[in-house]
Amino acid sequence: MAGQHGGDAPIVVAMPAEVDMANADSVRDMLCSAAAPQVGVVVADLTPTQFCDSSGFSALMAAR
Repeated sequence: MAGQHGGDAPIVVAMPAEVDMANADSVRDMLCSAAAPQVGVVVADLTPTQFCDSSGFSALMAAR
């Protein structure tokens, strides 16, 4: 996880190369953990992500 806590600075969470059924729960947990009360914005950095199936998409939406 990169970024700064508090204020207007977003927390950036780097996503894995693949987001699928095998790691969707962990992706959701990483994003939810980053969303502390003092954090205004959490960004899921999908730059390295080459593949995201419906389980991955559901995890992203659940973390939202």
